[in-house]
Amino acid sequence: MSFPTKNPPTESLEDGHFRLDPVYLHARSETFIIVSLCTLFLVITLIICGTMGYDKSPTEIARVDATMGMPTWVFWGLLVPWIMVNLLTILFCFVWMTEDDLSDPDEEAMLQKMAELAPSGIDKVDEEGMH
Repeated sequence: MSFPTKNPPTESLEDGHFRLDPVYLHARSETFIIVSLCTLFLVITLIICGTMGYDKSPTEIARVDATMGMPTWVFWGLLVPWIMVNLLTILFCFVWMTEDDLSDPDEEAMLQKMAELAPSGIDKVDEEGMH
């Protein structure tokens, strides 16, 4: 199922498929990395919280180990993984992600042509104001 697009691709390959925009390809790979990273740390969080916070005997439930004033399973299962995934995401965003040019080359060419064709004083306003 394909959805109509405002500007359909103009460059067709031999087999009838269209070439994907490089901006889309960058965004897709970056999204895959971020979602994979968050999913990995979600699984780590569930494993740590499940093993440290559940299936305890009644004597273990009565005694709560604390790390920095919070239950140990909360510290190692929630706080540490969340801090790590946030740091890795920030590092990824500032180091690996690239900024793509989103301007339309056709629009830039049109603006350049308009600037060349415009009279030289059209963008100057005299001191008395516009009439």
